[in-house]
Amino acid sequence: FDIMDQKRRILELEKELETDNFTRLLNKTALESYGVRKMGELRPGERLYMLILDMDHFKQINDSFGHPCGDYVLEQVAGLMRGAAPEGARVGRLGGDEFGVLLATSRRKEEFVEYAQNLVEGVRKIRWQDTDVKARCSIGIAALGAKEGSWMKLYGDTDKSLYMAKRAGKDCVHIIG
Repeated sequence: FDIMDQKRRILELEKELETDNFTRLLNKTALESYGVRKMGELRPGERLYMLILDMDHFKQINDSFGHPCGDYVLEQVAGLMRGAAPEGARVGRLGGDEFGVLLATSRRKEEFVEYAQNLVEGVRKIRWQDTDVKARCSIGIAALGAKEGSWMKLYGDTDKSLYMAKRAGKDCVHIIG
């Protein structure tokens, strides 16, 4: 065996372990691992932002239009998230119809909120065979600096923010912090 082939194969396997097979985004384990590591590496003035996007009434899309349509919607959401992500962001699928984004930055939070609002608008435009399938999403955002808490606090705050968006009527963005 050539040592370079072995190294290449190991890198391929590591990438497979970190990737959601369906969307080709990071998987939940890889996203959480990055979040834990990044919280410990934040520089002064930097904050780690987390976004959780959850599809609204996704079961109705599957029930009304079929699972191929639901799969198409999830692929489109993944593409929107990846394509519009701020530089340096990590985008992943947390499971089912829930996605996450992490960004360590000292930039203004408004840029990340604008990204989230663009995602909500982009999801509304998803069509399946020229039919509006009423794809909608809710997004929660939170951020912490290095001395403000842990990965688990950030994840919990972001989850709370998501459910505040859901309680506010869905199809919107809510931010904590």
